[in-house]
Amino acid sequence: MHAITLPAKCVNNQIVLSEPFSIPEDRVLFVTILPSEKTPNGGSSFAQDWTGIAAAGLGLAYSDDEPEYTPAMLKEANPDYAAG
Repeated sequence: MHAITLPAKCVNNQIVLSEPFSIPEDRVLFVTILPSEKTPNGGSSFAQDWTGIAAAGLGLAYSDDEPEYTPAMLKEANPDYAAG
């Protein structure tokens, strides 16, 4: 069995899966508690925070002074790539 992520929620102080899923008894489980999407003080949500982090990382990968790479600069072309 490969590692999978299952949505769940806390109900009466117990973890309840959102959909039924059979888990073999000998499996090791890791539980990650994420912050609530609702913020009582009007701040940004967990998803908004991660969106901002991802955008910032993407901005670092592609800068305004990024050189233009031409096909002539390639050492080896990808035969599976269909241009156009």
